[in-house]
Order: sequence, then structure tokens, then C-alpha cells
Amino acid sequence: MRSKPAVPIGGQYRLIDVPISNCLHAGLQRIFVLTQFNSASLNRHVAQPYRLDSFSGGFVEVLAAEQTPDSADWFQGTADAYLFRGYWADVGTIASFYETNIMLTKPDAPFSFFHPHAPIYTHQRFLPGSRFIDCGIDSAIVCDGCLLESCTIGTSVVGIRTIVRRGATITRSVLLGADMYEDLDAVRVAGTALGIGRDVVLDRVVVDKNARIGDGARLTNTQGVDCADGDGYCIRDGIVIVPKAGRSQPERSCSTLHC
Repeated sequence: MRSKPAVPIGGQYRLIDVPISNCLHAGLQRIFVLTQFNSASLNRHVAQPYRLDSFSGGFVEVLAAEQTPDSADWFQGTADAYLFRGYWADVGTIASFYETNIMLTKPDAPFSFFHPHAPIYTHQRFLPGSRFIDCGIDSAIVCDGCLLESCTIGTSVVGIRTIVRRGATITRSVLLGADMYEDLDAVRVAGTALGIGRDVVLDRVVVDKNARIGDGARLTNTQGVDCADGDGYCIRDGIVIVPKAGRSQPERSCSTLHC
């Protein structure tokens, strides 16, 4: 589980990167991040990239939720009290998270990470450039450290360190990538390699980090199921989800699911 500010967006960012970057561009260098629930991932992310110059007196500091003798309640969220100019989206549901990421692949997206004077900062990972071998890619975001071989990708977000193998077809999907690469010994132990296997078909799928999609798997929800639970994946709001570190094999077909 992740807190909402730690949710990935655009393949290599977290939601918290956007407001922190906006604050820094506005000259605000003393920033507190109020956390609430499931904040471990958020705490790690904020601690890594936002180490400001010690001579400036600036900081980005996390304040954890707490209960006090005066109040048994956790402090409440404050998003409803903010006033925004420009683009705003709440990604608190699977559908809104999915649509927001897919929106970023379109040329007329209301929010862009390509601002010439106000980049969005995030954790530096020192990854190699992505490599494409005999691929067909259209309307997609492909992030650093990916290896794509003889595959077709359209209207999708491909997160860091994603490996897509020969013959795969990925459309209208959000792949969150991986936290690491693995060697052949690790693959033998796991049984299925990280990333997307050969001849896999994905359509309207969210693949969380470190997932393993076996050769020949098809995740397409052709029956239009709105909500269901399967072996290695689930469906929410009509979108197929492979959970973090999840596995999906060819025999686990969406057609076998029932609401």
C-alpha cells in the first residue's frame, strides 16, 4: 500500500514531486510534508532527492501523523482546502490514476513534464538510456533503463527498468517498472523473469512494480468485467491490475473471472 503522494505518475515520478517542485520554483525552500497513512514509501522518496544546499537554510522535512492527549484523532487531509490554478486531478481511485497517466501520452495533455523553465524534480537513479530493438511505438512514454525488443506499444506509459520481450503487444496500459535488474540466477530461482514476457498481450492494464508477466499471457478483459479477483491479478473499474511483485501466467486468463 502507498499513500497517495507516493503514487507513481508519468513513469518515473511520484505525485509528491509536483508540489515540491512547484514550491522550489516559487522560491519556497522551507517545506514540510505532512504524512498520514502508509507513508513509508513516501518518506523514503522525499529523503532521497530533496537534500537542499546547507548554506541556503532550505529543507524538505516530513512530519508524521500523530495522536496527542488533546486529540485522539489523526490530523486530517487538507487537499479539499487548496486553491489551484491550472491542471488538477485527484488520483484516489484506480480509474482516475489510470486515466491521468494515459492522458500524459496524448499531445494535448493538460499537464506536461516538458516545461522549459520549471522541470519536475525527482530521485536521480543513474540509469542507462532505454534501448529499442525492432519496436513499433506510438503515443507512449518510455522512461530510463528500459529494454524493449521486437514489441508493439501504443498509448501507454512504460516505467523505469521495464523489460518487454519479443512479440509482446501493449496498448492503453500503465507499467510502473522495476526497482532493480536481475541476473540469470535470480530468474532461475524466480521461475519467471521480471517484466513482460514473449508474446504477451496487455490492453487497459496497470502493472505495478516488480511484476512478472509470463510468456504468452493475455490480460485484456474482453468481457468488460467491472470488478473481479483472479489468481495473480484483479479487475477494478474495468481495468486489469497486476499487483506489486505479482505474477501472471498464460493459464490465468481474464476470461475465467466472474464478478
